[in-house]
Amino acid sequence: MRISDFAELDSGAVTVDWVVLTGSLVGLGIATAGVVSGGVESLSSSISDTLSNIDVSSVAAFEPEPGWGELSMFVFSDQAGADAHMLFVLEYSYGNDVQAMYDDVVANLDAAIQSNDLDAAHYEVDRLGYLVHHASTNNITLTGDNQPSYAQMHARVLAMSQ
Repeated sequence: MRISDFAELDSGAVTVDWVVLTGSLVGLGIATAGVVSGGVESLSSSISDTLSNIDVSSVAAFEPEPGWGELSMFVFSDQAGADAHMLFVLEYSYGNDVQAMYDDVVANLDAAIQSNDLDAAHYEVDRLGYLVHHASTNNITLTGDNQPSYAQMHARVLAMSQ
């Protein structure tokens, strides 16, 4: 093969282009990692500190009705946390209308039981227990057409769990 023939061949040029392009992308990735690593390290340290200081020793902070919280999907370290969460939902989702929230919770709980959705049933039975407690503490009468009691609904959810 003559040198002039070799000089005219370009079959290796694509390979060289890909090596240069790939090397550039790797360099860009390394540079990006260097720029964001400090912020990610700081954020992960902050998250770790926050999570390590959370007390999750009790599931549901109090038991306003028998069995309330034992099936809970809520995890609060104290009664104030549970109260604050439920009062927030009551105020911002229902405009402090306890009866409206009660009606929704009963309907949601019944639907969860009918569809055998254990997670949703646990969540709703705990909301129901809290609402019954909140209503009795604040002298609010909850009405419903032949609605089962909290104890009956709790027993139904317990039966689902077994």
